[in-house]
Amino acid sequence: METHRIAVISDTHGLLRPECIRVLETCEAILHAGDVGKPEVLCMRRQIAGTYAVRGNAAIPVFPDKDMDRLVRRSIKEMKAGKGIPEIAARVRREEALVEQVCRIYATHPGVDVEGILNRMEIKDR
Repeated sequence: METHRIAVISDTHGLLRPECIRVLETCEAILHAGDVGKPEVLCMRRQIAGTYAVRGNAAIPVFPDKDMDRLVRRSIKEMKAGKGIPEIAARVRREEALVEQVCRIYATHPGVDVEGILNRMEIKDR
């Protein structure tokens, strides 16, 4: 019987300790069960092994409604133009995680409008 070693980790909040890296390097795949934190940490995990992650419950910062509306509209426009998440984030000057959430909702909910995207987002105190 063939065996596989899979790591399950969560709530790293942007920090990947050396002792965790040593364990992850022994695994074929990494499942991150939420609250990754910084995108760089996720990229680091992908260099170690195949990585699969889900969004956690850490809240995305609140912005004034007009700024969120502008962010969603501009992100959709850039996505339709074929731009990737890092490029869109740089253009709208927001975190990649926030832009990724907007684009993911738009891509997975055909016909959704700006208000529909905002209603589906994980935004603290909204």
